[in-house]
Amino acid sequence: METILSAEMGRAGMAVDVLTKWLHKPRAIAPLTMLLGRKDDPYPLVLAARGLGWLGNPHAVPALAEMLLDENKPFVARITAAEALGSLGVESACRALDQATASPRLSVAKASARALEHIQMEEKNERRLWRRLRTGFSCDFPGIQFVRQVFSHDFPQHTI
Repeated sequence: METILSAEMGRAGMAVDVLTKWLHKPRAIAPLTMLLGRKDDPYPLVLAARGLGWLGNPHAVPALAEMLLDENKPFVARITAAEALGSLGVESACRALDQATASPRLSVAKASARALEHIQMEEKNERRLWRRLRTGFSCDFPGIQFVRQVFSHDFPQHTI
């Protein structure tokens, strides 16, 4: 965990990748949020925002939203925060992204709009999947047994 806060950015970057992208360790939220506090270099800010997005934990939204909406932060870090919030897709992330679409920095406003579009598309795909699961489907694919096991408590057996 302490490697995330290392002054050696190569090591810190590798630690962020391993802990968030591959291992999905929720306890990495605290050091990543601390990393967002660095003001002098945009690279750690980008690392932290990207890592928080990869974790997919809604507890990261306040820190990411604060960075996104702070006009004094480097624009590249703010763009990464918008992308991370877009991958989280929770309502509080949508509020921050919506506010950021009015940013005077065009690249930040565009990144926020793209993140909102991504969230809307994900919601649409999720609704389509749930509708398909509720109405039933007759296709047979390798993962169907897994789907039946996971959703058997929500849907009668004959609909899946």
